[in-house]
Amino acid sequence: MLDINTAEEFVKSKNIKSISASQIRKFLAAVNKINNKVKYQNDNEVLSNDIVDEIAYMRVQFAYIVGKNNTNEMKELYKKLDPAMAEIKTSKAAFINFARYVEAIIAYHKFHGGKD
Repeated sequence: MLDINTAEEFVKSKNIKSISASQIRKFLAAVNKINNKVKYQNDNEVLSNDIVDEIAYMRVQFAYIVGKNNTNEMKELYKKLDPAMAEIKTSKAAFINFARYVEAIIAYHKFHGGKD
């Protein structure tokens, strides 16, 4: 499980500041879209099949974004986030943790002078 407290160190140590915000904005939009559905899902701790399918598709979209940009920085981000997406499976708590971690990476990316 990703620890939100390590997001800043990841941004600094992997030098992902050279990734432009627009390169990861589409991915963040997909995460937020799913996150909104998860928030309004009943109190069940298990994600619905529709949401699980959307997460699987989000992984595909992210792989495409990384492949399209084909930089070492994007590959480092992929190495960090893809296994975490795979671990979500049907866990609502795991997805919420993942979404928060992605938000933290983007916030620290901006804070530490990441490209716009």
